Amino acid sequence: MNLNKKLTHTLHASAVLSLLTATSSFALAPPEPVYTESENYSLTASSDGSSKASGTSYGNVRDGDTSSYWSPSGSTGRISIKNLDTNINKIRIVEATGAEGAIENWSLVNNDTGEVLATGTGIQGDILFAETTLDKINFVIESASAEVKIAEFETYFFQEHIPMVIPELMGPWVERIETVSSISWRPYYITPSVQNIYRDTDTDPNGRQLIATDDTDTLFRPFTKQDGSGQSLNRYFTDSFNTPGTYYYWVEVISSTGNVYQQISEPVTIAASAQVALSTFAQTNNQVKLVWQNDNIDAVSQYVYHGTDASMQPSNLIAADIAPNINTFTSESLADGTHYFSVETIAIGGKAYK
Repeated sequence: MNLNKKLTHTLHASAVLSLLTATSSFALAPPEPVYTESENYSLTASSDGSSKASGTSYGNVRDGDTSSYWSPSGSTGRISIKNLDTNINKIRIVEATGAEGAIENWSLVNNDTGEVLATGTGIQGDILFAETTLDKINFVIESASAEVKIAEFETYFFQEHIPMVIPELMGPWVERIETVSSISWRPYYITPSVQNIYRDTDTDPNGRQLIATDDTDTLFRPFTKQDGSGQSLNRYFTDSFNTPGTYYYWVEVISSTGNVYQQISEPVTIAASAQVALSTFAQTNNQVKLVWQNDNIDAVSQYVYHGTDASMQPSNLIAADIAPNINTFTSESLADGTHYFSVETIAIGGKAYK
């Protein structure tokens, strides 16, 4: 009589989670520029211009008061800020209330050299131009649709600063789920050339084991961004290593410029798997003696099933409510043929291991 055994089991690994793996990606925007602006140099300078309309003054354009203004005697004219003797690259023309939009075509001229710094139609915000050092600057009104009233002619030196970006390796983050460890990381402003993943039982990099490598930056990027614009910014790797113990994962990124960035994860603990293990399967005449053990299971009851097909469909319960301290059962009076057996253990809480 040939007797074959069948023992199915469910592995359940409990673990200490270190840092949760991000499940979605987001666009990594460049750092926002920082803008700085000098004081309004016009406030301490002088001014002049072409002939002015009655009741207006050249000084009104540099007094910081938008209720006063200068107007040319006609539809065209010039207003200037002088005695600057400094670097500027921005001006601001403020039209008096009620006169907005009167200025049509205009030009901005370096009076010292005659160079035209900027031209335009209408006043649409600040006027920027290449940095220049000058003593006098002219705002020339070439045409207007109504009476021009300039309340302020402000002059500035304007700077845009891009914050320094320090490349760094973010992560790795590790989550233990059932029997696998999910590892993710993000190279922040690093263009990877080679990425290596190591596993070790301590924080000393000496002796760590290389478990995966990617020199194309594609193997560890299985997902696309949520907006479909490209591959995920996070990199991912799944490790199915299951030997009980405490482990650390290292991620090493070598950039396209040869710089090496590496980080170590928080410890990940893999608990011993809970399972029912058949240790002895003995046949004597028409009897079969089963001996098993419950690994890492707090058993409350045990059951033995018998079948004549490897699928155990159908199967018959032949022993029920076996006490947790008894791990043996003998099936007797078996007919000639092939037989299959399975042992099911019920743990505290009701989880079944078969």
